[in-house]
Amino acid sequence: MIGDQNKTWSATPFFTCDSNIGVARYKVMDRMLHCIRGAREIGRLRGYLLEHAGLIIEEGPSHSLVLRDPQHTPEAIEEVWNLCVRAFKEEVIVNMRLIVARTSKNGEIEFEGFPSEVTEEESREIIELIPESKGLQPIGNSAHEVLRVLMIRWFLRLGTTTLTKLGEDSGYTYKPVRQAVDKLKPYLFSGTRGIELKAFPREAWSRLILDTETVRETRFFHAKGEFPRTPAAMLDRFYQLSRNETEHVGIGGVAGAQGHQDIDLIGMPRLDFSVHCAGTDPDLDFLRKLDPALEPVSSPTSPCSVVVHLLRRPGNFFQDRLADPVECLLDLHEMRLDKQAREFALSFQPVGEAKI
Repeated sequence: MIGDQNKTWSATPFFTCDSNIGVARYKVMDRMLHCIRGAREIGRLRGYLLEHAGLIIEEGPSHSLVLRDPQHTPEAIEEVWNLCVRAFKEEVIVNMRLIVARTSKNGEIEFEGFPSEVTEEESREIIELIPESKGLQPIGNSAHEVLRVLMIRWFLRLGTTTLTKLGEDSGYTYKPVRQAVDKLKPYLFSGTRGIELKAFPREAWSRLILDTETVRETRFFHAKGEFPRTPAAMLDRFYQLSRNETEHVGIGGVAGAQGHQDIDLIGMPRLDFSVHCAGTDPDLDFLRKLDPALEPVSSPTSPCSVVVHLLRRPGNFFQDRLADPVECLLDLHEMRLDKQAREFALSFQPVGEAKI
């Protein structure tokens, strides 16, 4: 067993990263393990590897970069590694060490190593030293996440809630929830039973829209076969799947908005899903049953027929296989359907209330 005397935590993260991503350094004999837990942005992954390469050049092969439960697909990580192979000299690449450790659905840890396979000694060190990402707060922005939960409750007329319940639903502790609520005071009604939105929070919502690319964790898929299924055809197949195997999935986008409210949305440019995966790897097995030809797309600007948004907060608020209204609204904005998004939001407002 590796004792505590061999483990050191850095007071300041060695890598520049999101505040909600766990970062730590572990010293094992004469080597340093730099661990990034819950990393999700491809651009930052490139930055991690660039800094890692700088360490190798300056200090030699005594450093390893460990990605613990990253949110990138294996294909995306391999693609970034291959970019490094083409960018750096061979003497740098052979001394770099990237280890990916993922917690599988059955709780076991699966390893992948670059440029070579993970050794038994390395896997033992990681299992004993580096905790899994469960228990980390959701990746994102606590103010935005609390806003989203409050808006869901407002759209669905769920009534007042407490700060404790807000924390349970959003996945954040009391302090960040309190801070988020304080910022939203102009939009809130506060009573003896709790708080709730009293009107659509236009300014706060606008800030969320501006930050949506960093707040939401999104994956893109496209069928490259000769006869790919249309989004509408894949939606039909989704409804044929049992509720048990898709209970963690909510339909979003155009289809989800139409499921919530009878609004005029013509056509379905893509099929959006929200996948609930609080503290676990996302289960995307259902996609193969929609169209076996679906493959991940690395760039959001490439053609895509299916888009998956990962929900890592504890509460998902799915109803009748539909994602929550806020997820659907964000999807519409993401597709640049701003007019339709406004119509969708207005459809939830009580008669006589000030327009959005």
